[in-house]
Amino acid sequence: MTMTRPQAIRAVEEFLLANQQGLGQIDPDLELLHSRVLDSLQFMNLIFLIEELTETPVQFEKIEMRNFTSLRHIAQHFFGELPDAA
Repeated sequence: MTMTRPQAIRAVEEFLLANQQGLGQIDPDLELLHSRVLDSLQFMNLIFLIEELTETPVQFEKIEMRNFTSLRHIAQHFFGELPDAA
């Protein structure tokens, strides 16, 4: 089953929220690293999640931190090819 873009974004948001106390949602433009919503240990797990959601390996030599600064950047870089609806 192909994941839609909104489903993939929501899955990433849920992953990030799993370790955050008192945070109910994440603003799409929130700086994930600077706000400590994403740390170095979660970063690797996030990459694995993105691979699972897109069914495509993320090439580690092509990882650029700017693509992980916010939910919006993650969606634009990794989920741009996913359909908006099923």
